[in-house]
Amino acid sequence: MTECVCVVASRTVLWLLFTFTAFGCCVLAFLTPTWLVAPSPSGENEGGGAVSMTPPTFVGTGLEIGLVKRCLVTYLQNADGGHSCRFLGFAQYDAAAWKASVVLFGVSAGLLAVATTLGIVTFWKQNVGRYNIVSIAGLIQGLSMFILVPGATIYPIAWSSDTFRQTCGQEASIYNPGTCSVGWGIYVVAAGIVLTLFACLLSPKAAKACNSHRVEEKIGNGYSCIFVP
Repeated sequence: MTECVCVVASRTVLWLLFTFTAFGCCVLAFLTPTWLVAPSPSGENEGGGAVSMTPPTFVGTGLEIGLVKRCLVTYLQNADGGHSCRFLGFAQYDAAAWKASVVLFGVSAGLLAVATTLGIVTFWKQNVGRYNIVSIAGLIQGLSMFILVPGATIYPIAWSSDTFRQTCGQEASIYNPGTCSVGWGIYVVAAGIVLTLFACLLSPKAAKACNSHRVEEKIGNGYSCIFVP
């Protein structure tokens, strides 16, 4: 039975940091409704948090639409409003591009979850047969990125559908959000893609650090926990 050895290398830790952050960005972007934000009615709270003695007054409602979630936003004057959110059923996506984006994003998030799990395993087990686990995770991250990029770029094609035009005006079209503004969810997607790319490019160096001559030497000397720069 092969004894498990804990190996901690600086390049592996940096790779894990990129891996965890990329996965977190992907999941956050998948779940947030703040991809497109409908224009807010005039007169909503703009006091910057200042205390007002005036009773709150209902101003109107707006919408936020994400990949899988939609929120109704209530705007109040002199007070913070509220959000009422719900997940969308697959049948509610009225554009093929929207459905394709959801599927691609879901597959990409699943692959990143596998890579993240493998990253945790590498602290105690570095190889499966002849194959290094970090190298396997890096290949999975590369595949995930090539799925994530089309998923993100296909989504704006759906902006010409009835759902988005009802929210963002009839001028909404492919890659044109109409009267809506682009929310922070899309920027999280971009950050997730960049971090996944960095993790994928760093994985060969992280794999090499785990199997360096110094690590093999210390394992041969009976070390059970090894730290390498």
